[in-house]
Amino acid sequence: VAVLAALRACGSMLRASLRATREASTIWSHWAVPGGLVGALCRLVWRRRHVLLLHSGDVWLLEHIRFGQLLARFIASQTDDVYAVTPALAERFAALTGRHAKVLGCGVRPNERRHAARAAVRAGTLARLVPSKGALALARLRTALAAELHIAGAGPEGSALEALAGDRLRVHGELAGD
Repeated sequence: VAVLAALRACGSMLRASLRATREASTIWSHWAVPGGLVGALCRLVWRRRHVLLLHSGDVWLLEHIRFGQLLARFIASQTDDVYAVTPALAERFAALTGRHAKVLGCGVRPNERRHAARAAVRAGTLARLVPSKGALALARLRTALAAELHIAGAGPEGSALEALAGDRLRVHGELAGD
């Protein structure tokens, strides 16, 4: 029953994505499954550029399901640019597919605003503070970001982030509330 529900959901996502990407110049997918699979199928139909950002749960799933490597290779074959949030995740995807991903920690490229008008810039992330999420890697790049960085969450990297906290880095810890 769960498999049928997942297939129906993917079919619905594919139909909606085909409508949404008809005129798009680029299809950007988060997570290899289901987003990357749907993006790869849209690329086959529309022949548009497909970009995929890997996180962690998607690669873990592909490593552990039957035919996961085959599925990962299909997605990689229909993707023009592959990014991963950590170097370790890029290596795991390469082991699955033979395709090397570029690293784009937390989906942020440093200094994208360097030619923009000077204004206070704040960036933030709310995540589990584990290596696969890239929050600590992002915090180490904070001077290159030219922004005040806010990180909230809990996990094993929390103490290392607290040690880096200062003028350009605010660590808020675990957030709870309504």
